[in-house]
Amino acid sequence: MRALALGLTGWLVVVCGCSPLAQQLVSGNGLSQDDCAPKVSEKGKTSGSITLVSHCNQEHGTTQLQPASEAARVQALKKLIGLDWSPEPSFNGPYLALTVEQCQCLAAQESTIANLLEKEAGVAPSHGRKADLRQALLSNGALEARNKDAGAALELFYRLAEAEARWALLAASIDQVQKANAHGDKLKKQGLPLPADFDQFARQEFDLRSDRVRLSNGIEKLNRNLARKLEVVGVPEYERLWPVADFSVPEQPVDVAAAVALGMAQRPELQFLRQASQDAGLANLAEVRRALSASNALLGMSGGRCQKLIAILCNSETSSRRQQLQQLQEQREREIADDIRQAAGDMNAQVELVAIARARARHAAAKLKEQQDKQAKGTGSVFDVTSARLTWLKARDQQVQEVTAWHLAHTRLQQAQGALTEGCAQQDDLLSSCPVQLAPPQEFPLQESKILPQFRRTYSGQ
Repeated sequence: MRALALGLTGWLVVVCGCSPLAQQLVSGNGLSQDDCAPKVSEKGKTSGSITLVSHCNQEHGTTQLQPASEAARVQALKKLIGLDWSPEPSFNGPYLALTVEQCQCLAAQESTIANLLEKEAGVAPSHGRKADLRQALLSNGALEARNKDAGAALELFYRLAEAEARWALLAASIDQVQKANAHGDKLKKQGLPLPADFDQFARQEFDLRSDRVRLSNGIEKLNRNLARKLEVVGVPEYERLWPVADFSVPEQPVDVAAAVALGMAQRPELQFLRQASQDAGLANLAEVRRALSASNALLGMSGGRCQKLIAILCNSETSSRRQQLQQLQEQREREIADDIRQAAGDMNAQVELVAIARARARHAAAKLKEQQDKQAKGTGSVFDVTSARLTWLKARDQQVQEVTAWHLAHTRLQQAQGALTEGCAQQDDLLSSCPVQLAPPQEFPLQESKILPQFRRTYSGQ
């Protein structure tokens, strides 16, 4: 009987891989669990015809971030706005400092779909060509999900940074119009004449106060959505997130061709489709169908109970499925290449727009200086200075929007290249179970060094 059980166990291991049933039989019949484990090469990847790429995933606690001091918040605003000041904050409670790397890697780690796919991979058979294809489908699907969720979190991150910077500028603008209105009321009481366009300041104050209400609500929503993606508790009710990053923008354009080439080489989805189309055969036909249905539920429809017999008798299905995979691969390559080109094109356009916005801000600052000099000489008025300062603050606001747009385009480029999980799998303080070295905030990921070598030469931000 023992020999029969061992034989049955061996048959289950060969046919089904290390399924839970096979593992129970193995553990009860004197075999080691290691006998069921997939073989691992020296590079840490499981052996087989399809390369398996997995993200370290273990149970973890609530995300803990460090408090952001007022000095840190002022420094972050200075990098984005170019001004060294401490305006009225948008929130009276404490802030938590959040870096770009923390945002990216925590979002990748907390990706619900990715974690579910990896749990699915953990219980799926892991032996033979059929299991190799299934494991590769699940693992690469998890990487794609992490890449997507990291991109979504980074977009919220930069939107939040933009909103906080615009809040600071908005607070300064409201302060200016309130002072102008108060000065005008004082002149009225003294019976002194007012400028013909004095009423504009009252209208501006109403508009700015309305903008502040909308912006405050937007900041709360951004905090809530971002905290949910990062699994940060207490936000936005008791704490708020404060984005910390190097908001510099390069002077030189992106090499679009190199960016596309990199994305074609490293995007997990494309790597999987290329290998799957090569390895598609009768032995793993069911998994090929499953891979096709992952892109569209109507693809990979089987022939019912007799599907295996039909596949054997009608060998043409194997070649048809392989052709479908190749066509899907070609389509996704075109779509991903277009996404990369568009993001790179947006980045290149934003380089020019940022330069124009900064030139506009410098011009407005020069006009403000002229009005301040006139007032000092007695040939100008408080209202002229206020109007010039409001124009200057508006120019700074436009600059913030253009800089943010560049970083959003950069995020879309990295996501299209499948690069947003790079450098996250081994970060000790973020992924406690997966210790990687991340570049400092002012440096750029290694995989971009060939595409964006000019990033080290940036605008000063002033």
